Amino acid sequence: MKEEIFKIINKIRDTIFPVFCIFCEKEGMAVCQNCLKEIESVPQFFCPVCYKDNLNGGSTCFFCQANSFLDGVMALGSYQEKKLRQAILEYKYNFKRNVFIVFEHLADDFLSKVSFHDIFIKKLNWLFVPVPLHRSRYWERGFNQAEELAKMLASRVGKEVGAGILKRVKKTSRQVGLGRTERIKNLAGGFIVEKELSGRDIILVDDVFTTGATLQECAKVLKQAGAGLIWSLTVARER
Repeated sequence: MKEEIFKIINKIRDTIFPVFCIFCEKEGMAVCQNCLKEIESVPQFFCPVCYKDNLNGGSTCFFCQANSFLDGVMALGSYQEKKLRQAILEYKYNFKRNVFIVFEHLADDFLSKVSFHDIFIKKLNWLFVPVPLHRSRYWERGFNQAEELAKMLASRVGKEVGAGILKRVKKTSRQVGLGRTERIKNLAGGFIVEKELSGRDIILVDDVFTTGATLQECAKVLKQAGAGLIWSLTVARER
């Protein structure tokens, strides 16, 4: 209900106030076609523990496997790319929902470039699971960016979304500025799974991979619930 209200408010706002491209300030749309064409996916495949780029498609390094609940990670691009970073911040914190076109464009570009991962993602019976927000933060924001990303990504490879499987039951402090150890402590006991997953393979979806602490905590409780392979797919990689 609240999400529908936000959509109506955004439409009214866009009608009354002119819309400008967040990048070049050209009037007419939140992201103009010229700027959109300049944004390209730079696929990121790396170990979620040591963060090293690897040649095995993002699978967790052999020597890091004992310290990871994630079996592999992928990201559509780098958080260091200025336009992508700006789009994420505008969408997530300034509630510019029409900036989502950037992520759709990036997903299509990613899948066109990584045929191996396109096949890999389509082959298994993946369930796309978004990292959840605590209900209080959801009501503040009006939407869960990870859930919208999961629905968009899953639709492109014909997979199911499990939006309500993973729940955040602890309102944690904001993670910005925290190191990996502090993030792990902050997130401990923060998630639960209310469904037996019986070997189901999972792709965890979030906006940014920073230290991986949130994704690892989610993967831990999903594996405790019986999940099989667990990979993460984010829009951007910060490290």
